[in-house]
Amino acid sequence: MRNVKMVVGDMKVGQAITWAYPYGDPSMQTYTIPTYHLAVSGTGSKGARKEQKFEIIRFGVQKKSTTATPTIVGLAEAQTHVIKQWIPTYTVHSSHSTENGAWQIYGNFLIHDGPDNPMGLRDIYAS
Repeated sequence: MRNVKMVVGDMKVGQAITWAYPYGDPSMQTYTIPTYHLAVSGTGSKGARKEQKFEIIRFGVQKKSTTATPTIVGLAEAQTHVIKQWIPTYTVHSSHSTENGAWQIYGNFLIHDGPDNPMGLRDIYAS
């Protein structure tokens, strides 16, 4: 297996619309949050170095119950992790996605499909 490095940037590169997961209502209340770059690098099958950047949602809005106040959640500190596993059966549960599967960082912190249009009102993710 080839090594792959994923680095989440700390500079805002755009914005996304989200809702307070899991007890918020995307039809009633949405939030605008910053997006960041995720740089994925490694070597291809012929040994050439490859890198691709993705615009990602790094922080989310969480609402733990129907009466709770929404709060910002996510990992902010610089960290290094070895990916635990690929979960091929994972499906995005806060929006519609045809791209199943997720990389498990640890616990329920996952890297998975996100919105193709982060500011689009038809494709609002909140995980």
